Amino acid sequence: MAAEKNKSNVRNAIWWGCFLFPAVWLQRLVPGVDFLLAGLLLTLQERRYADLVWVLPLLIILQEGMGSREFGLSLLWYTAAMLLFFLGRWLFDVQTFLYAFLFSACLGACGFALVFLTSPLYAAHLDVQRLLDESVRQGLLLPLVWKAAGLTRRWVYGDDAEYTEK
Repeated sequence: MAAEKNKSNVRNAIWWGCFLFPAVWLQRLVPGVDFLLAGLLLTLQERRYADLVWVLPLLIILQEGMGSREFGLSLLWYTAAMLLFFLGRWLFDVQTFLYAFLFSACLGACGFALVFLTSPLYAAHLDVQRLLDESVRQGLLLPLVWKAAGLTRRWVYGDDAEYTEK
């Protein structure tokens, strides 16, 4: 049993390495879309809170380091995503594509509101049309990336009950 757990932990580490590099690359390719968020959502969906302890700070550090958002906004972004996720989990079945779509639409609107409301703090010019386009892209692409990452995540745990939501 311990050997199987170690094998699972190694697969988990390999999966995260293989997930992070394309996610960072895609994020640079498609500005304004957070591809790293799919990893956080999978961690929440799997209820692997021990992984959340290191995944969340890693994603925040990556976001802040890439400079894709204003300084400090990624912490608010991921907090809002987690709150929306837990609220949605309470109301809907997290495994369905409809949930992923509704969650992504709400998160796109939340991202728009966060940037819109915090932009005066940074004294930066806000291009509302660009922000709206990025929010719509985030809302449309997140369900696809989330589900695709979830399918690859099955390699880590197979069809074990450990992977499926408890």
